Amino acid sequence: MSRGVDMRVELSPGKVEKRKAQKSVETSIKSSKYEKDWKVIIERLIQALKDENKYMRLGAAGALGELGDVRAVEPLTEASKDKDSNVREMAIWALKKIGNHVKGGTINQNSER
Repeated sequence: MSRGVDMRVELSPGKVEKRKAQKSVETSIKSSKYEKDWKVIIERLIQALKDENKYMRLGAAGALGELGDVRAVEPLTEASKDKDSNVREMAIWALKKIGNHVKGGTINQNSER
């Protein structure tokens, strides 16, 4: 009798709770009076990607990745060509993170250009 390999991936309870909390927060923001604030925050972070201070650009790239808003894809793609290697790496990480939001169904679907 041969045993098959179980290829299912289980999320740890902490990751499941984190994903549920993230979806809950994003859903609350999108369906509340704070949706306009969300859009302003995203726009300001996108603007910060062009700041002359590399730490501002680095922080903005990381925050945009965590927030997972599709409006950040094009600006992050540009930031992946930044003169600072840390900013480039963070922009690439953020793009991957946004891709994970898309796969996981947690991406901000209310994004408008």
